[in-house]
Amino acid sequence: GRSAFLQEDGKVGYRCPSEPVDAWEKKGGDAKATQGRKCLCNALCADAGFPQVRKTKDENGESCLYTEQGLITTGDDVNSCRHFLEQEEDGSWSFSAGDVVDYLISEWEGREAGLEPVKVETLKEEIMTTIK
Repeated sequence: GRSAFLQEDGKVGYRCPSEPVDAWEKKGGDAKATQGRKCLCNALCADAGFPQVRKTKDENGESCLYTEQGLITTGDDVNSCRHFLEQEEDGSWSFSAGDVVDYLISEWEGREAGLEPVKVETLKEEIMTTIK
């Protein structure tokens, strides 16, 4: 994430290893620290429907708009993902949103005694419609 550093003029500046590499290096950062980074601030704003949009140039030097992509996170529950993983024929691993929704609803059903099954199915349909 963003960290403070002392600029040459004695003022406090801020840098983030997810910012453009040249900007990071101008602020005294090591380019190696930028590899594999994505701005969590911008990604979470994009997840909430407020992506950063800015002018840039494509690989051909043509002007275009860049729209920040969101980021899917598992939060503190990353270890639970292993319950959903299935190995595909090609050797890759994946799981579906439906698998996660089924798991979440099964947990909810177990805690909500007396809830009518119809309501749970309606909830599942609403969730699946939202994530499609």
